[in-house]
Amino acid sequence: MTRRSDRRTSKALAETRPDTERSRSHAPRPSLERQTSNLSAGQKVQPLPSKLALRATDVDLKSKKVVFKAPAVLSFSRGVGHGAYGIVAAFKDTRPSGKHYAIKFVRNAFHDIFDGQRILREIRLLRSLRHDNIVQLRGLYYTGSDCQDIYIVTDLMDTDLGKIIKSTEVLTEEHHRWFTYQIIRGLHYMHSAGVVHRDLKPANVLVNKDCAVKLCDFGLARGMGSPGSDGHKLTEYVVTRYYRAPEVILLSSDYGAPIDVWAAGCCLAELIARKPLFKGKDPVDQITQIFKVMGTPTGSDLGWLSQSNTAMSFVKRFGSQQGQNFTLLLPKASQVAIQAVKAMLSLDPNKRPSAVASMRLPFFEGTYQVSDENQVAEGRVDWSFDVEKPTLRSLQVLLRSETQELSKELGFPVYEDGNAVITFA
Repeated sequence: MTRRSDRRTSKALAETRPDTERSRSHAPRPSLERQTSNLSAGQKVQPLPSKLALRATDVDLKSKKVVFKAPAVLSFSRGVGHGAYGIVAAFKDTRPSGKHYAIKFVRNAFHDIFDGQRILREIRLLRSLRHDNIVQLRGLYYTGSDCQDIYIVTDLMDTDLGKIIKSTEVLTEEHHRWFTYQIIRGLHYMHSAGVVHRDLKPANVLVNKDCAVKLCDFGLARGMGSPGSDGHKLTEYVVTRYYRAPEVILLSSDYGAPIDVWAAGCCLAELIARKPLFKGKDPVDQITQIFKVMGTPTGSDLGWLSQSNTAMSFVKRFGSQQGQNFTLLLPKASQVAIQAVKAMLSLDPNKRPSAVASMRLPFFEGTYQVSDENQVAEGRVDWSFDVEKPTLRSLQVLLRSETQELSKELGFPVYEDGNAVITFA
């Protein structure tokens, strides 16, 4: 179900107050409009029309110039950012729609097979997950005879939560509540599809000036406990350290959806304090910081560690720590906000509220709607594509398959011209 915002986008985030005081039963909340080889037998690839011919554009990012290729109908706006797995730039459609897009360029995507697998995993999930609070895949194209240079077209958002937290913008408790609620609502949908994000952090929470939130970056995501989910052994190397749940550090491979709720709780605390709550220098220091703030588990609270004698012994070395007074730790937070933070940061993952239970916390009263619980995936994501030992050929085949499936879902043809394959309107 898609809901549209009846509020105008403000000129600055500081001027925008999430409208949570209005009657929730009569007015919609902010949301964006959602659009709904191996090529299939008999499926024809169409010649590339001139409007979609790829045109080279120089993109400057921190004194680094990168040559982007984008459809001729798109005009370069600005560089957005870059990371280990790609460079992102903003483009505007020069046609009457004037739509804005973010294009992520991954050069030599299959140079490292496992990095390539991460990119394909993100494409599959972006195609499969359709929700207001998850960034949407709007197009896909790649160049080169071996499909090495991949371009992923998605929604363009104004900024991310990490930049907002570091800014001087005034954030009220209404902002804290609305941002966090949307994160949790996105997690609820994602978990219903059998997907754990595993890298939730403020930088992966995209935000518009109207306070709409979309989760992004699914390259580290995994399936959980269902037929067809990936059979890979889960690893500790997930989530930027500050947002890593204790079970990830202590149990390494035995964790699931609760780690995303922990990360959401860290995001809420960081919104309030304007700095990370747990800033460990390494995994051991991270768990030390967590116990310093939250206290050490004792008695029945140690049950979740019973499967690992090593983890149990390690935790007992910390002795009995009471944890810090959250009223002093977060002096500007209300008691219901503190309650929400402490609930989502429960050390025992079995006692930590699920995403849907987190939506019902008193802190979100007035924002929560029962209908949000019904926003679930039609089925679980099929992880059979995510094989343990991929090959260059298998990844190329999967990329062509994903392009074909996306073209069907978006209603766009698959165009091909020389070494370029593209599906975009």
